Amino acid sequence: VDKEAKREEKKVDKMIAELYERLCADPSLMPNFYMQIAYHEGIDRAVADYISGMSDEYATRLFEDLFVPKKWHVL
Repeated sequence: VDKEAKREEKKVDKMIAELYERLCADPSLMPNFYMQIAYHEGIDRAVADYISGMSDEYATRLFEDLFVPKKWHVL
């Protein structure tokens, strides 16, 4: 088994877990469609559906937006 691939897999697992926790804690970060799912089927289902529909690029960008501090802009 490729050790680099295993390291990346752990990073992905952590990223998805962090996104899941954050979206469960603040469902308003999701589009209204998923808020309706949350109302009818529960927040766990809504967040799982939202994350499962994300592309790798979108999930990575959302993670960065939510968790990576923005750089200071010097004027």
